[in-house]
Amino acid sequence: MNKDERTAKIEEYGRGCAMLEAVLAAIPEAALKFRPAVVEWSVREILGHMADSECLGVVRLHKVIAEPGSVLMPYDEGKWAKALGYQDQDPEVALALFRLLRQRTHTLLHGLPDEVFAHSVTHPEFAQPYDVDLWLDIYTRHVPEHIAQLQGTLEAWPAWSGSAR
Repeated sequence: MNKDERTAKIEEYGRGCAMLEAVLAAIPEAALKFRPAVVEWSVREILGHMADSECLGVVRLHKVIAEPGSVLMPYDEGKWAKALGYQDQDPEVALALFRLLRQRTHTLLHGLPDEVFAHSVTHPEFAQPYDVDLWLDIYTRHVPEHIAQLQGTLEAWPAWSGSAR
């Protein structure tokens, strides 16, 4: 990734929270615990996951920056959602945590010296070196992926709740 592409990607990453908040504004309070299917997550669970994922993402980025050559920790997001009770967590707190982490990291990314982009670590789930550019791709895509999931939940909600048509 060249410097211009990286700058554009950093800006896209920085817009993630606003994109998420725009979608959340259309979701009624009554729909927050609704699961479109037994194996799918509710809005509350998605937000809990996104907050925890952002926390881990920040730690991963910090490891790449400060500890090149180290090894990252994978995690089982499904186990975390269940064991940490995402369904019962306050979605506003999860969103606030996500927002703060995203804002802080966006600022950090803008200030990184060029040589940091040559750093890499090992992630057990990736064959290639895990560097800032790969991290940026993953965490920039994360919001749109879950926005699509949230929109699917919102589309399923009226039919389930009996308020459709």
